[in-house]
Amino acid sequence: MIAFLRPWLLLGLLSLPIAWLLSRGISGKRRVLALRLAALGFLVLAAAGPRVRAPSDAVSAMFVLDMSDSMGRSSAESLGVINRLTGEMSGEDRAGLVTVAATAGIDTSLRPGRAPFRTELIHDGGRTGLADGIYAAAGALADDGSERRIVLVSDGRDSEGGLEDAIAFAVNSGISVDVVPAGEESESEVLVESLSVPGNISSGEVHSLTAVISADRPTAARILIARDGEFIGEDRQGLKAGTQRRSWEMPGAETGTHVYEIIVDPAADGSRENNRGITIASVSGPPRVMWVGEGRSAVPEALEVQGHRVERRLPGDLPDSITGYSGLEAVILDNVSARDLSLRSMDILESWVRTRGGGLMMVGGDAAFGPGGWQATSIERALPVDMDAPSSLYIPSLTMVMVVDKSGSMSSATSTGFTKLDLVKEAVLGAADVLNPLFSVGLLAFDADYEWTVPVTSAGNADEIRAGLAGLNSGGGTVLYPAILEAYNALVASPSSVRHLVILSDGLGEKADYGKLVDAVARDGITVSTVAVGADAAHELMEAIALQGGGRYWYAEEATQVPRIFASESMIVSRGLTVEETVFPAAAMPAEALGGVDLSLIPPVHGYVMTYPNTASIEALRSPRGHPILVYGQHGLGRTVAFTSDLRSGWGRDWAAWDQLPRLLSQSVRWMGGSRRAGDVAFSMNGNTGLVRLVLEARTAAGGYWTDLEPTAAVTGPDRQDETVPMFQTSPGRYEGVMTPGTAGIYAGTVTDAAAGLMEEAWWTRAYAPELGRAGIDEAALAEAARLGGGRLLDPALLASTGSDWWTVRRPSRRTRFNLTALMALSALLFFLADIALRESESWRREPVERGVPGDEDMEALILKGRETERHKPQYRRPSAAQAARLLAQRRMEREGRGR
Repeated sequence: MIAFLRPWLLLGLLSLPIAWLLSRGISGKRRVLALRLAALGFLVLAAAGPRVRAPSDAVSAMFVLDMSDSMGRSSAESLGVINRLTGEMSGEDRAGLVTVAATAGIDTSLRPGRAPFRTELIHDGGRTGLADGIYAAAGALADDGSERRIVLVSDGRDSEGGLEDAIAFAVNSGISVDVVPAGEESESEVLVESLSVPGNISSGEVHSLTAVISADRPTAARILIARDGEFIGEDRQGLKAGTQRRSWEMPGAETGTHVYEIIVDPAADGSRENNRGITIASVSGPPRVMWVGEGRSAVPEALEVQGHRVERRLPGDLPDSITGYSGLEAVILDNVSARDLSLRSMDILESWVRTRGGGLMMVGGDAAFGPGGWQATSIERALPVDMDAPSSLYIPSLTMVMVVDKSGSMSSATSTGFTKLDLVKEAVLGAADVLNPLFSVGLLAFDADYEWTVPVTSAGNADEIRAGLAGLNSGGGTVLYPAILEAYNALVASPSSVRHLVILSDGLGEKADYGKLVDAVARDGITVSTVAVGADAAHELMEAIALQGGGRYWYAEEATQVPRIFASESMIVSRGLTVEETVFPAAAMPAEALGGVDLSLIPPVHGYVMTYPNTASIEALRSPRGHPILVYGQHGLGRTVAFTSDLRSGWGRDWAAWDQLPRLLSQSVRWMGGSRRAGDVAFSMNGNTGLVRLVLEARTAAGGYWTDLEPTAAVTGPDRQDETVPMFQTSPGRYEGVMTPGTAGIYAGTVTDAAAGLMEEAWWTRAYAPELGRAGIDEAALAEAARLGGGRLLDPALLASTGSDWWTVRRPSRRTRFNLTALMALSALLFFLADIALRESESWRREPVERGVPGDEDMEALILKGRETERHKPQYRRPSAAQAARLLAQRRMEREGRGR
């Protein structure tokens, strides 16, 4: 059967007989006309798209396999069913595989053959977007005349929506959709649908915590309740069948944000991942200040005198999420070393200042700023001073030897993908780069033995240091004592006035008398610092060596901290980062936070840490040497303060006793808190598990709608990544934005408008993946999908049986066997070429006259004939009648002259 893709173009063939009839009165052109009409006919046929079609019994199928978490082990079982089904394909059938969870991907393109499918794509199983899978499968099924099918293998729990539209698209494209129910049936299922607290809770107020829990059948259960990660109670009442509401009375809480969590532990349950509920409680009250430090300081008492609520914390107890800082005006780091904080806690604190408008103040001392190793950290970026200050003290010479562990454990990979030894190499290069090029540096690596990887050389010999590090490989055991002794002997022989030893190891190895050796090292004027790597390190030993050696003890919880520690150690040793002399700070720039403070009565400081102010900072007080003492600055939405002396019994002992210190500190804290909004503003985050809507409702102080705002929203998810959410005005005073949440956890949102001085916070929680919000197989949803797709709801057991007739064509169709378009076009081209060849050949022209001397009448006829025939020659210019008469007269005169 010959069919045409565009049959209406065949009407062009009617022009061929008309052209033939109109040319019958014209002689001498019949052959050319026939060729032209034939070429035109074949061209019309080519344009119409002729093709030879024959009955087709081929089936092209794309299987869409649900790989989300709710499928559990059923995904692998369903893949086995698909592979058994594809084993019954005929030679012309083709099949492909699409896997889908949060997103879809083509795992195997459409192909013939019976090779089994394998799933290789990795998906986020916390959500299911079945619509994406249908679209991907439909795009892979080209219209080639075979019967096209999509087979959806799923439990029907679609969290992203749009499945009906996707099926309609497939049906409109001529594709049917079959559905195979799959998943894990649950005989008993318990899940926490929601957890909530009242919207307005005052500090210390007893309040309720309410949970909505559903159970398929009655079961014994224990409900555990926690606040901010601490267990506060439990409920041992059993659960009845159906949905039930449970409420508990919670004790009063302090001002700030608190995380409530419940875990239901039933006797029988299908999936325990959905037995968790989480919510945020905002408790209002007087603003708080978090003081972080150890020992006695004048700061907490001075702030409490001014009416601030001060929360005292040790450096290692900082909040592990951004919500832990809610309700705080400021955080004060009082002579705290960077080695006492993890990189994660630093990043969270910096993010709170930058994105939530928090306040941060660092008070100096021998463990703060540069001496505390804060260089190149996120906290340094937040503060209004830089710590890489050039030394004003003259150090004539320095030799630093680094003794590093290269045992087999150093070959293990870190979270960055590099090995621990790779990071040590980077650390050594960074340390040498910080040192003055004229100083000396060496690297002694040890395992069961030791070797000078980089013999003592100038710190400026970067190529030599890099070449030595290139040959450093890990292996062997850990024998530390001989390595320290070898480094000690090298330093004793050094003529440098400052000699320093840095030891990096976990301290786990042979027993030895390190105390006696380190005492000898210290007596010879050599200082020793240690870096303990890993949670299982011998901390007591490494700290004792540093204490005896007069250096610093560093703890690297992760190997990724080693480069920063080495750089800090080099800077501390090679530069005089502290100035210990009595100076009177002088006012430099006017600062809002110093209003009302009598600057003429400022007491002296007896030492401070050298820093230098950032470009945009306000240097309120500085020393006579020009070094900053008190500096104010801005970081993102937050404000920060740096006081480079201490407020204890050392450098700042006179400041600690100054009667105006409470006022100065209080005003600095209130300046950091700032005025965040004016008028009546409410910000909330609401929504289901698929989309979360951010809503800002704002009124002016006069009560009218605030319509000229340009708010910007940012949401920080459980992965600590910030996402900007556009906000649009949807009605007077109402602004909205939409975000799609990812993993389970707490989402902290902030909406700001710097021009209006507006900043508000809100939270939204997801206790578990949306996939787990329902149990079992949604038979109704799958049956509806099959109905909309014009396909079948198939039984997996029937499909897996031998002899299934699924590959039989349901709607007989014809398939293109040969496409004649190219053949017709080629024929048209050949006829056109034949036409050109015939017209250019001699057989097309009239026969020439016989040779001889023509008469007058013959000559005239010849000239006229020439005029006619010359028209067919290239570049012919036809003579006018007058030119032809002159040419004829000239030829007659020539002939008569020859006759005489």
